[in-house]
Amino acid sequence: MNRNGESWLVHRLSASLAGRSVLDIGANVGDWSAHVHAAAPKAQLHAVEMVPEFVERLRSRFGDALIVFQCGISDQEGQTVAYKLGGGGRINPGDSKKSREPISVQLRSGDSLVAEEGLTDIALIKIDIEGYDIPALRGLQATIARDRPIIQFEYSRFYVDTRHFLSDAYALLVPLGYRIGRLMPNRIEYLSYSRTLENFATNNYIAVPKESAF
Repeated sequence: MNRNGESWLVHRLSASLAGRSVLDIGANVGDWSAHVHAAAPKAQLHAVEMVPEFVERLRSRFGDALIVFQCGISDQEGQTVAYKLGGGGRINPGDSKKSREPISVQLRSGDSLVAEEGLTDIALIKIDIEGYDIPALRGLQATIARDRPIIQFEYSRFYVDTRHFLSDAYALLVPLGYRIGRLMPNRIEYLSYSRTLENFATNNYIAVPKESAF
C-alpha cells in the first residue's frame, strides 16, 4: 500500500472520513480496512467478503471496529459457487493452477445491501474482487448517485476471464459525473478513455465526483 498509492489516498482522505461510512468490497483478511482504521479511526467501516475463513479472521481481527457481511457483490442476486484459491477467493478461477476449494456464495447487489443494512453517507468504496469489479459497480449505481463516494476499483488480467473491460467502468461512471484516473504512488493520473489503456495490467483506478476538489 505504501508503494501503489493506496496509503497516500487513504491519508489524503482521512479527515473527510470521520463519522462517515467506508465500504471495503473484497476485504480478504482486512489489510486495507486496517489501514483506513489507523488513518481514520472515527470512520464507520464495513467489509464484504465471501470466503468464510476470511470472514472469521476479519471478525476476530477487528471486533466491533468493522462490520462484516459474508456475501459476494454483483449486479444480480442469488446463489453461486465460488472458489478459495490460496490466499484469495474468485468466482471465476480461470486458468489458475492453485488448488480450488468450492464454496457456496450468496450474491447481493450493492444497492440492496446498502438499503437493507441501513448504510448511509458512504464516502469511500474500495472494490477488489478479481475481475468482477464491473458487475459490482453496476449493482451500486443508486448508492453512487445518492452518496457520491470516491471509488477505488481494480483493473487486471482477471477482466479477461470475466469478459469485462476498463471501458465498462468509464461507460458507467462518466455519465454519473465522475472523473477516472490511475492511482499512482502520490497522485491520481486522470485519464480520458483510450483503447490503449486496455492492457489488462494490474492497476488501481480511482473515480472522483466532478464536484469534488480532490
